[in-house]
Amino acid sequence: MENGDNQKRFERKPNLELTQRLSRDGRYWIFKRVETWIVSAKYLDVIAKNRVNESPGAAAPPAEKPSKRKGKRDADSNG
Repeated sequence: MENGDNQKRFERKPNLELTQRLSRDGRYWIFKRVETWIVSAKYLDVIAKNRVNESPGAAAPPAEKPSKRKGKRDADSNG
């Protein structure tokens, strides 16, 4: 890095832990996967501040008319 060799750089990768064990009756293997993310509090504060500053219409797309649910019959259907 140029002019920033003393700054710490963190990769945004999760810490993964995987454990396995046999069930009490011995019929099943149980796998447990834990995913831990470490993110700077300052980073999250900046993101939260930027979300507040956004205009209300910019974040969400315009609402569309909901489509009919599949499998539901209405009065116009045959059968």
